[in-house]
Amino acid sequence: MPDKELLERVEDRLVAEEAAYLDVMEHGSSISVLHNAQRMLMQELRKVGDSEDLETILLAEVLILKNERRLYADKRVMKSSLDNALNEIEAAMLLVNQVKDPAAYKSVADIYFHSHKVLIRGLPNDGARLFFKSHASRLTDLEKARLMGIDKELIGVRKTNLKKAWANYIELQKNAFQFKRLDSVSG
Repeated sequence: MPDKELLERVEDRLVAEEAAYLDVMEHGSSISVLHNAQRMLMQELRKVGDSEDLETILLAEVLILKNERRLYADKRVMKSSLDNALNEIEAAMLLVNQVKDPAAYKSVADIYFHSHKVLIRGLPNDGARLFFKSHASRLTDLEKARLMGIDKELIGVRKTNLKKAWANYIELQKNAFQFKRLDSVSG
């Protein structure tokens, strides 16, 4: 179960960051106010990562992506990229729910077992894994942009959280596939 309290705190910090951003942009307030709001957001995101809860990490990323889409997507290409990320993470969340139940994930696994070309180390390169890979690339591309240090730090925390979620997902896949192997041996 995702940690709702952590997610609420992330959402509160995103609202505070937005207010600080608008204050800087519209009223010329000090950039240090925005940086402070970003530091507080970063603290909450670190707590999300420390929870090592796959769903909490993914749902926090959904909050960030929706926030970015709503506030900062000023070009069609950026909107499209964020829309793709949101669609991919939604698909990943569906697979997370399936992979937690090896019997439910069996139908997904069966599709991949018929083609060794779509397996990575014997596990399906499914939609969730495709999301992790493409989103890691998205975040890496953002890191390369001309940003302030705190912005890059924030992206770094998101990447760290994504790596933890990815590793958790792979462990769930391994457990599901262990079940599948035992099921096929006994059947």
